[in-house]
Amino acid sequence: MSLRAAAIQTVQERYPPSEWLHVYTDGSADGAIKNGGAGIYSAIFEISEPVGLRASNFDGEIIAVQLAMREVERQRLERVVIFVDSQAAILAPPCGPQVILDYKICLSRKPAQRTVVEVWEFSMP
Repeated sequence: MSLRAAAIQTVQERYPPSEWLHVYTDGSADGAIKNGGAGIYSAIFEISEPVGLRASNFDGEIIAVQLAMREVERQRLERVVIFVDSQAAILAPPCGPQVILDYKICLSRKPAQRTVVEVWEFSMP
């Protein structure tokens, strides 16, 4: 079994789509350093927003996760798994820019009765 197939199988076993809402986040930018944007996709909502003229891919990734968390909280969703393809965004230090601080605070305020899991989804050709 290929690594990609094993990863997909693991996600399907741990977070079956029939029981968990899968939310996919992504950030992008021109040349990775300007005109950043953030995008979120799930079976029940989609969001895309510009991040800024001087925003990088990383900024877009952070904003995408933040937007996803806000939407999960706004809709009071339960059993949600958020797929993030940026390990740097997941591991961002709490002493970073304000948007990272807001993201970390958002994660720490999750009500105990809801489950939100972050998974770093590695990219493969």
